[in-house]
Amino acid sequence: KSPLTLREKLDVVAQACLGMAHAHEHHIVHRDIKPANILVGKEGRPKITDLGVARQVDRNTRLTQAGTILGTYSYLAPEQILSSTVGPRADIYSLGICLFSALTGRKPFEAENEFKMLKAHLEEPPPSILEYLPTAPKSLDHLVQKMLAKEEDDRPRSARAVADMLQECVRDLEAQ
Repeated sequence: KSPLTLREKLDVVAQACLGMAHAHEHHIVHRDIKPANILVGKEGRPKITDLGVARQVDRNTRLTQAGTILGTYSYLAPEQILSSTVGPRADIYSLGICLFSALTGRKPFEAENEFKMLKAHLEEPPPSILEYLPTAPKSLDHLVQKMLAKEEDDRPRSARAVADMLQECVRDLEAQ
């Protein structure tokens, strides 16, 4: 099959966001969202897999032992590095990295070792997708930047909100 168009990529990620929203609404945080865990079937519908490190969360649950980092380093939200208390917005950060990668063909943070990768998640601002995809709508670049915000509270409030914003980006793309 030929590579996905920009619109098709946005549709797949929006559907993945709706799947994550369903999990989050049932108090489940995946904690290891990455492209290898988002499988796209023949009909183009994504399925989120590998719930091996997913956990049901409440306010008093510690998800890992102190000093333990769960998840794939290239896709970890800053709070996964710094704390064992991880919520749905960590999955939004990881989905932002997946989206950046799907759009540009590279990850927003590249590093020669795990320590430098973790440091990049904590300190480096993500590059603009417009550097790699200048024809993308500015609304899409703004959304990716918000998804990759270092502070949880600066990210979109829910995966469902991200899906809605992606649909707005599709409308902006079609209007160009």
